[in-house]
Amino acid sequence: MSWGRGGQRARRADWILIAVAVLGAACSSGDSGEDAAKPKEEAEKKAEADPALEALGDALDDAGVLSVEAAQRMFAAAVAPLPGVEPLEIPEGRESEFVSPAIRRLAGATPDLPPEVAAEVAKVLEPAEGEDEVEIPPGEAGAETGGGGSTDEAQGRTSSAPTLEDLRAQVAEIRAELESRSGHTLSFPIRVRVVRDRATGGDAVTSEIGSTAGCRITLPQSAVDGDAASLTSTVAHEVWHCFQLDASRAAFYGGPLWVIEGQAEWAGEDYAGGSPSSASRWDTWLVGVDRSLFRRSYDAIGVYAVAAQQGADPWRVMLSMLGQGNLAAVETLFGAAPDAAVQAAAEALVREPTLGAEWESTGPGITGAHGAPTLNVPASGSPVDGALSVGRFATLPLVLSVAEGEVLTVALSGGSGGAIGFPGAGTVTVGSGGSARFCMRDEGCECPGDDAVSAALPEIEPGLGAAAIGAVDAGELSVQAVIESLEDACEKKLVGTWTADVGEILRILTAPYGGAGGASCSGPYVLAFGEDLSFSATIDGECRLADSSGTFTAQFTGTYADTGTEFTVANIAGAGEAVVEIAGQRVPIPLLDGFRQSLSRPTPYTITGDELTFSFTAPDGNRFTFSYTRVR
Repeated sequence: MSWGRGGQRARRADWILIAVAVLGAACSSGDSGEDAAKPKEEAEKKAEADPALEALGDALDDAGVLSVEAAQRMFAAAVAPLPGVEPLEIPEGRESEFVSPAIRRLAGATPDLPPEVAAEVAKVLEPAEGEDEVEIPPGEAGAETGGGGSTDEAQGRTSSAPTLEDLRAQVAEIRAELESRSGHTLSFPIRVRVVRDRATGGDAVTSEIGSTAGCRITLPQSAVDGDAASLTSTVAHEVWHCFQLDASRAAFYGGPLWVIEGQAEWAGEDYAGGSPSSASRWDTWLVGVDRSLFRRSYDAIGVYAVAAQQGADPWRVMLSMLGQGNLAAVETLFGAAPDAAVQAAAEALVREPTLGAEWESTGPGITGAHGAPTLNVPASGSPVDGALSVGRFATLPLVLSVAEGEVLTVALSGGSGGAIGFPGAGTVTVGSGGSARFCMRDEGCECPGDDAVSAALPEIEPGLGAAAIGAVDAGELSVQAVIESLEDACEKKLVGTWTADVGEILRILTAPYGGAGGASCSGPYVLAFGEDLSFSATIDGECRLADSSGTFTAQFTGTYADTGTEFTVANIAGAGEAVVEIAGQRVPIPLLDGFRQSLSRPTPYTITGDELTFSFTAPDGNRFTFSYTRVR
């Protein structure tokens, strides 16, 4: 925020905004022995992430878009040298992974390229004199060959390489089928040609003919000579690029690669019924669980498969995703909010189908790779943690190996929420900062007296379970698990006095919006939970902004209920107003209604040692997590 000269009214308004943010948002939390788990040993992994796909992702910007500068460097490394352009460092022998994205980006920017660079790009895109190609006009029907799908014959090598006429028939068939699946009728012709690998860097390329006069698919000879299923997948992949070009020329040339290449990779594999060509893409999706979706390209095949697994039909919505922002595109793909979508992805990446279908990944051409670490939970009563720093729209999937005991508590923090699953108990959805308890006693887990801590705990056996967290925004995700005796589990750990610094709360609340505008506050924010189920919240802070200072005070009281994993506050009343005082002027802040509305809903919480943690989601979708320290 900024203050001009004078203007006591403006200054007072700014302080009011700060006060409302700190008091109202910080209290509206009603929405929802070993080191950290480490990935399985390399020998146990079925696959590794593809370094070429990782390098391609690293070349993208935060939105997943390839810049023209990066595309020139990729072209210079993978296709042909460019004057004045330093080639991008890419894994040796994997140049083909970089060709199509680079050429497409440069083709869309041709008017702005140096003439010598545009000339090199044109050499790849335009047929040489005397080079044959075939054209499939709009509406031409394909041969009746079953509409894709792999067969034993298709999975082997072709007995002889297809001719251009064979490819012409195949493209016509694929186009007709993709029109049926997507509901989009292609408006222009498709031309197909086959070139030597070195002419395109060994990759198939889809480009525009003239200005919306058609779509050209250029296939390298190695693709045509390979196995039939991979060729079918490759051709369908390129045909889908033609659909993207027809639906949104701007997105085709400049959209995020998780959309442009991820769609095409899934479309090709879904049409073909799976093929060997997608193995490295699947491995990279399944193993690199912490990688931002928006730093993916071909390996985003997995997110389309998860959407299909959730009951969505990617074919019907993929073209609608073009030109949307990343999170809007995710919502369009899943037909659900991004936090629900990333949670579904997190669960699927655990790959423990004995826990339920939602805990396994499926999809055309999928491999057996997995990237979920195992967290061993001992019977000692000592908490264990699994933590991972992740990018935007990424995950922490964990396998839980649980020893014998009485009561298991699993807590999730960070991200936007997740789930915990065990055989017999099903899947329990848990909000970020929340936890779930499970009973492992044959005789049940009832606490002495009338105590909600033991109410209807799911019953499980020692052995394998799972936890998964999804993150819409980049950050730290963690899972904590502990096995306790029933006596310890029944102890009312929430009872006591907890404190946090007002300034830290202000920092957390304002971080998504650019900070507090230079304001700084300090002082205690205290929560008290009594043995008699009484509740109070007190703030006694001092704040400064430029040359002005003020105080920030409030107190509220009520009663609470505690289930051991959630608390709910009721009967909230004010013992004095919330007040900001600046330069001798008192500004009352009416926050009682906010307290009633927010804390009257169950608030998931976790307690680790002397630290209380809970979270809430703001109306705009931002999620905030707060920690308080026990003082008595």
